[in-house]
Amino acid sequence: MTAPAARLLRDHILAQRLTYSTEADLQLALNDVLTREQTLGNPVIMFDREHRLDPENRIDFLVTLRLGPRVHRPETHIGVEVKINGALAAVTRQLERYAQFPSIDELLLVTNRARHHGIPYEIYGKPVVLCSLVEAGL
Repeated sequence: MTAPAARLLRDHILAQRLTYSTEADLQLALNDVLTREQTLGNPVIMFDREHRLDPENRIDFLVTLRLGPRVHRPETHIGVEVKINGALAAVTRQLERYAQFPSIDELLLVTNRARHHGIPYEIYGKPVVLCSLVEAGL
């Protein structure tokens, strides 16, 4: 399954020089990237940090991208989760919870941990894209 919007967002993130030491720092850095992308008129048209999916579930970002009129779905909603800690199984369970929400079309995991590279490419029919800051730092 393809994920053109999440891959585009991943590429925008990887093109930036992110400075962080904690997960909260990385979230702030991503917030700055998304704000810049939105201001420059790039495909990011809207984003919400700490987006509540329901009373018990909150994803780090919900990003809406507009890919243009020639695509099947002109606006795509990407759930972005930032992780610098946690076991692969726990991160996968978290993404599985988020994938069940109809408000999310694609998922993007932003991580600096090689152990998270084993995430599935698809969960409940929704594409999952890895944004590996491990590889970005090489």
